[in-house]
Amino acid sequence: MKKIITILTAVVMAVTSGFAQGVTGKVVEENHSPLEFVNVVLLNPDTTYMAGTVTDEKGIFMFNNLQGVPKYIKVSSIGYSDKTLDIPSTGDFGEIVLEPTTVMLGEVIVKSNRPVTAIKGDALVTTVTGSQ
Repeated sequence: MKKIITILTAVVMAVTSGFAQGVTGKVVEENHSPLEFVNVVLLNPDTTYMAGTVTDEKGIFMFNNLQGVPKYIKVSSIGYSDKTLDIPSTGDFGEIVLEPTTVMLGEVIVKSNRPVTAIKGDALVTTVTGSQ
């Protein structure tokens, strides 16, 4: 019984120490150019929020001094499809490639109103509704 407890304790400490180093990676486009300001979220095993950050100008993100053991990472940005990935044992993702997505708008309506009062030359002109 003591051997089992000792082995389980060693395994838990090894996993925890692996994640204590942090989680890092780089988010890029299909052509391998870095994406900045991409949302990166760490998720618990039950997919609840644990911590979040955004990528820097080189597309790099980093989580240090984690409280707990995250299971998943979710990467999202406007104009790209979201990705949810399992965290590798090393904590280093290398490059994460996001694929662009497009959304078609159904209809766009542009409305404008004339100003009630305008200056023309040296005169002040006021528009009265229902008149020319």
